[in-house]
Amino acid sequence: MAAAESVPRSQESVCVDGLLSVLVVEDETADFNAVVQGLERSGIQARCRLVDNEEDYRAELQTRPDIILSDYVLPAFSALDALQLLQESGLDIPLIVLTGMVSEEIAVESMKRGAADYLLKDRMKQLGSAVRRALAERELRTEKRLAEANAIRERTLKEAAEARAAMAAELERANRQLQETQSQLIHNEKMVSLGQLVAGIAHELNNPVAFVLNNLFLVEGGLEALGSEIQQRLPEPSFAKLAKLRARLGEMKEGLDRVNELVLELRTFSRLDEGQLKTLDIAEAIDAVLLLLKHKMNGRIRVEKEYAPLRTLYCYSGRIHQVLMNLIANAIDAIVGKGTITIATSSTPRDFVISVRDTGMGIPEANRGKIFDPFFTTKPVGQGTGLGLAISYGIVRDHGGSIEVHSTEGVGTEFIVKIPLNLELPRGQ
Repeated sequence: MAAAESVPRSQESVCVDGLLSVLVVEDETADFNAVVQGLERSGIQARCRLVDNEEDYRAELQTRPDIILSDYVLPAFSALDALQLLQESGLDIPLIVLTGMVSEEIAVESMKRGAADYLLKDRMKQLGSAVRRALAERELRTEKRLAEANAIRERTLKEAAEARAAMAAELERANRQLQETQSQLIHNEKMVSLGQLVAGIAHELNNPVAFVLNNLFLVEGGLEALGSEIQQRLPEPSFAKLAKLRARLGEMKEGLDRVNELVLELRTFSRLDEGQLKTLDIAEAIDAVLLLLKHKMNGRIRVEKEYAPLRTLYCYSGRIHQVLMNLIANAIDAIVGKGTITIATSSTPRDFVISVRDTGMGIPEANRGKIFDPFFTTKPVGQGTGLGLAISYGIVRDHGGSIEVHSTEGVGTEFIVKIPLNLELPRGQ
């Protein structure tokens, strides 16, 4: 039988969700009319379409009706066939099975196949309630699916946001590492050039200083040898002049010794570009740096040293010199007027620890998270490159160590460097 159409005769009936599209699978016109009347009496406005075969049923499914009411048994088609085709279509359309037979087996089988409800034809008064209930259950399923879809969408968006954040963090890390590497290369090149310059100066100073020291030694020896012979023949004024001459020679020797010591320290500093691991006496390295920076302290800064019994560290010695130079120079710059710098060494079972503490201005809290960033500086233009701490951080990290900072504004700052003691030792040590 071809599809038929029926419009409710009662225009006063009220539908919950507007005009329902109802597909009725039935081969008896009287039963079809009973369905239409049952919907009208329950106050549901509906446009009902009638089919009695598989071909028309498949076609009507494409129109997506709101609900399907199907007779359990037709000559060539049945509610079970309708349920099977409905499941295959993937559409969520409630199907209520209508039958004139009272059978628990039929009801159970229908519900197992996915029927929304099971209703006897002689109980059409309950049709409206069954339809509303089936539609309400579908609405709940729809809301549940929407909620699940929203949850999946939110989870996907969150995962995407986390992935973007992770990617941004990785890009930031890569960019920072690139800047640090670039800064390291620039600084290393400068240090190599400076080292070569200092080595040349030290070499040029070493020869004349050694020459003067040797001659001074000869002069002192000569005066000592001649002093006893000529002392008795000199008048009192001349004897006083001889004593003063000896004192001046002593002062000259003391000054030359200091120059000679400075030359040795310059030669030590000139080896900052050495890239090999070697044993370094940290106390001597600190003293060398302090001597080179002595002119910056100019008598206004007192240096306190607290060296532990363990003095040596196997490390990249030139680069550790560089770290000490940067930290101590920063401590000096942080002190306006008079102050104190305390340099201490200690050790743990794992690390060699170096602390540089000053009584300077301290680091403002807003800047503490940026002090290791390349090119960040609070010094006036032309007085700071912002590379010192960034380079130091990279050197310590390359050693597998750590560098910490503790600062109180207006009180002072302490940098704590930890270098592992278990770096690879040379054979035979």
